[in-house]
Amino acid sequence: MRLNRNNFLTSFLLFIGAALLTVACVKNNNPGPDPDINPEDYFSFSTTQTAKLTVDYTYPYKFQSYFEAYTLNPIEEDEYGNYMLKENITPFAKGYTNENGKISLDVELPAAASKIYIYSPALGTPTLLTYDLSGNLLDQTKSVAVKSAATGTKASNPYYTNWKKQTFKFISEYPYSANGTPEDLVKVDLEEKTISGIEATLTDGVQLDERFRNTRQIALSEDAHVTLYHIFSKTGTRHNALAYYTFTGDAVPTQEYINNNSILVFPNLSETILNPGDGIALKYKDGDQFTDVFPAGTKIGFVLLIDVWNGNKPNTSNVNVMYSDSRFNAYTIPGVSIMGQRPQMAAFYTNDRLILSFEDQPWTDRPGVPYQGDFRDNVFFMHSDPITALPDDIEQGEDPDNPDYGMAITTKGILAFEDNWPYKGDYDLNDLAMQYEITDYFDFENVSYPALEGTFTFINNGAKYTNSFGFELPTSRSNIKEIKIESGYTCQGQGLDPDLDKATVMLFDDCKNVPAGTTFKVKVVFNTPVSMLNYKKAPYNPFITVDNFLGQNRKEVHLVNYAPTAKIDMSLLGYGHDLSVPNKKVYFVSDAQYPFAININTTNETNDFKFILPAEGIKIDELYPKFNSWAGSNGKNDTDWYRHPASN
Repeated sequence: MRLNRNNFLTSFLLFIGAALLTVACVKNNNPGPDPDINPEDYFSFSTTQTAKLTVDYTYPYKFQSYFEAYTLNPIEEDEYGNYMLKENITPFAKGYTNENGKISLDVELPAAASKIYIYSPALGTPTLLTYDLSGNLLDQTKSVAVKSAATGTKASNPYYTNWKKQTFKFISEYPYSANGTPEDLVKVDLEEKTISGIEATLTDGVQLDERFRNTRQIALSEDAHVTLYHIFSKTGTRHNALAYYTFTGDAVPTQEYINNNSILVFPNLSETILNPGDGIALKYKDGDQFTDVFPAGTKIGFVLLIDVWNGNKPNTSNVNVMYSDSRFNAYTIPGVSIMGQRPQMAAFYTNDRLILSFEDQPWTDRPGVPYQGDFRDNVFFMHSDPITALPDDIEQGEDPDNPDYGMAITTKGILAFEDNWPYKGDYDLNDLAMQYEITDYFDFENVSYPALEGTFTFINNGAKYTNSFGFELPTSRSNIKEIKIESGYTCQGQGLDPDLDKATVMLFDDCKNVPAGTTFKVKVVFNTPVSMLNYKKAPYNPFITVDNFLGQNRKEVHLVNYAPTAKIDMSLLGYGHDLSVPNKKVYFVSDAQYPFAININTTNETNDFKFILPAEGIKIDELYPKFNSWAGSNGKNDTDWYRHPASN
């Protein structure tokens, strides 16, 4: 920070103290431009930092994947062991990786942020990855639980409490390691069409269509080799296990038969054990012998045992079981009824793959209607050789929808302006204040921006002047394909400024006429996407004009080192207390440790965070005692100063 340029005469300041409204008539005693000055010589008063957004699902998952990025841990564990997204935080980015499951780019984040959390509900991806701000993976387990994982079914779940427990006698034919990983895994590469088809059919948090829940077992029409491949598990802290059983004919096997003749195939289906495409070549039990070929007419059923892995093996007694044969699924939902014959397995085809997916919790009561689940907890696909041995009367899954854009970055913050520029004023920074939430959309290559949407909320007017608000985008006015502004406040000239070559959006002409809380919803679509290299990140170049909305030679106030529009009165740059040097691209800097405008980035805050503006005449550092420490250290100390107002 440069604070050594305050060679202003006290008598001069006293002389002009009553004449701030007539700055053009007062002789400028500014010490003049410094030929060695550069923008970086002045503290920018920025509350942001540049960080590396990294998503890497290339091993073992190599498909375009949906993700959300946060600066706070977005995951918490509910009382049933599910991983749940917290409700009061917003992702700063969301969208899709490239076709190889990877993305890396620089983003602007709040200076107080220390980590980036990558959440994904997508098939086969880790639920949560944690990176440092340089893009280095911190969490090598590829999953983060807020609570420690517990073994055994969650006793606090009333639906589990009313669930009849079973005793199993597993038949163990497939050896596994100490953590429950099968030793004889076979692997297959999953096609992107398979993944996208499953994603379209099994939507996170959306009840699965009934037509996919009618299959009780898989009947083979020919002699065949059968392989079962794991695709993904999204079970929170639960450690499920999967077993299968076989029978022939039309007679329904008894529950006792299933419980004593099921073959354990995947003993630990927690989120971090198996990779997508890990499979087991199933064996047919013929008396006391096992063979690799399943005879024609064999029917294969499944049992999903809930949270049974106890650290080195599955429990076999007093366990909760979901049967693929819904006739054995019965439990009591408190206050509703006894629920019997409820499907817990779904089956459908996508990309010629037979998908088997399981819901690992009982149906629950959603105000008057039992909720059957999204059936995304444990998902597999079954392959047979020959492929024609699999049944052909199972439903086709949904076709995937293509999203419009590849990724979206959302930025939230507060803009506060001092309208006495080019003089110091009282530095209460409350003359005009705006709250914003802006989303920039990327294309699928993540190299350019085709569109943006934003909400600007007017939150304070502490000005004596007629102040307006607008922002300049890093593209030409001719490149705007579409612009929409929706608001309860309209004025003449609202929209694109017709006189400026750069796309400059004006929202209102006089802050005194705008009720506090008024929102302006803005959507802009570009004719040609704007290159990421040329794009000024949100909130772009916001500014106010003082007593002159659309006219020439006007007074404008911008953030530190943001260039004015072509309509500014150039004689005011480097005048009074302003030390701008336009030919050095030094703009709106002063001789004091206060800015004329500030952007407080609140993307890192929870949705209930409130920034308190100073009252009239109260300097920003009087309300926020840590402001001076932050400004005096060039932003290195007390980066969260705006969270700590002085106590009353």
